[in-house]
Amino acid sequence: MSRDSRAHALRAVLVLLTCATSLRCGEAAAQPLLRLPAPLEKVLQQSGVGQRGGTLPFLGDWQAILRPPERNAEFAALMERARREDQVLPLTHPLFAPENAIAGHWHSEFVLANYGTALFLAAPYAADRIPVILVHGINGTPRDFAALVPQLQESGYQAVYFVYPSGMALAGASRQLGERLREFVERHDIDRLAIIGHSLGGVVSKALLDEVDVHDDLQAWRVFISISSPFGGVDTAQYAERLPRHPPAWDDLARNSAFMHKVQSTSFPSDVRFYLVFSARSSARWMSTLGNNDGVLTLDSMVATPVTEAATDVFGFYEDHTSILQAARVLSRIQGVLATELGG
Repeated sequence: MSRDSRAHALRAVLVLLTCATSLRCGEAAAQPLLRLPAPLEKVLQQSGVGQRGGTLPFLGDWQAILRPPERNAEFAALMERARREDQVLPLTHPLFAPENAIAGHWHSEFVLANYGTALFLAAPYAADRIPVILVHGINGTPRDFAALVPQLQESGYQAVYFVYPSGMALAGASRQLGERLREFVERHDIDRLAIIGHSLGGVVSKALLDEVDVHDDLQAWRVFISISSPFGGVDTAQYAERLPRHPPAWDDLARNSAFMHKVQSTSFPSDVRFYLVFSARSSARWMSTLGNNDGVLTLDSMVATPVTEAATDVFGFYEDHTSILQAARVLSRIQGVLATELGG
């Protein structure tokens, strides 16, 4: 693809973002399956950027923007109980369904007001197991860790999920994570724990250092593993303010945002060991103009930041942004890090 063609493809993506977020709810009601204008759709297809059944780059299921969520009383009660006492949920539970994740991205204020955030356990708490907190990324759910959770449980760890709306302001997400962890630690005599964050979840976890007093409230935190996380921000997020509507998280993800500067500049405590894992495989032609990438994030965003310099070790894998969570060699490496730093 020529330089001009690449620029044209990127412009098309931005047009698409504006088009998708400008649609009115009344139009959605009259036309359940919305389509882009044929000329624009043709340009996008030629540029290698298709609708893929309603899923678009940076947007996910863009029609979810037009569908206000409805409050689920069962989910609300479950989330409230989880803030008071341990709650065990299988990954198949409806709370972890993709549609709830998408609602949490595009309607985070609604989700926070009606459900809040919570930690859930993969199995009943056992004092002889070391907790490993799993933090998903944008439009993610605990199901993203389906391949890792059984291995953690079999190796003597306690898998714990942080459930939050991924579209919320990221400093707020970090504070919520810190508060939920403080509640969890106070319920149990925990002397060691690890946090693993995928994609945005890694950024939210790193920002704990800026939003909570880790020394006083999270003394048990010993290991942090980020997986394909954009510590350098996301270039396209800078266009968020031009759109009629966007999640608050997009403002924080902009490369030059105050939030990202804090994430990059705050050092780790000496007793928290940090390991950075990244993916480096892509079939997304439309991202080629941005440089080496994993189909969602550029390598520069994941590794070319001061955060990488703070890592005890860095591991790169020829996987894409999603497959890295299922690859056997990646899971084996994570298990090795946990065993080295925590035992188990």
